[in-house]
Amino acid sequence: MAMDKFSDKPIDIDAMLAKREEVVGSADRFPFIALGETWWCIDPRLADDSLQYDLEDLRDDLDDGEIDSSEFRTALIDLYLGDEQGEKFRAAGGQMKHINAALEAYADTQADPTRRSSRATRRRVKRR
Repeated sequence: MAMDKFSDKPIDIDAMLAKREEVVGSADRFPFIALGETWWCIDPRLADDSLQYDLEDLRDDLDDGEIDSSEFRTALIDLYLGDEQGEKFRAAGGQMKHINAALEAYADTQADPTRRSSRATRRRVKRR
């Protein structure tokens, strides 16, 4: 995209996050309902760098055999929901499939509809 397509007004991330916190209730989390309860999941796009470092460490631990896949999924749930909420989520029967579905659905609601062509959308719909 050419620079002349941008307005003279800079994007105000601080204002966007403040508005998001006002509307959603959090600047970096979003709510989803699963298992009859509302849970708050970190939005990976808005999380601080420590989430990425923790994810990398977990993947390394899994690859090195220091943790098994069950421990990996438990740790992922705790990363996305927080330790206390993660424990309650698992006790209610929550699994990573619920969080993955929430992350995908949330990303779909946040997508810029002008970024995909109608041809790409038709191709995606046919695959489902």
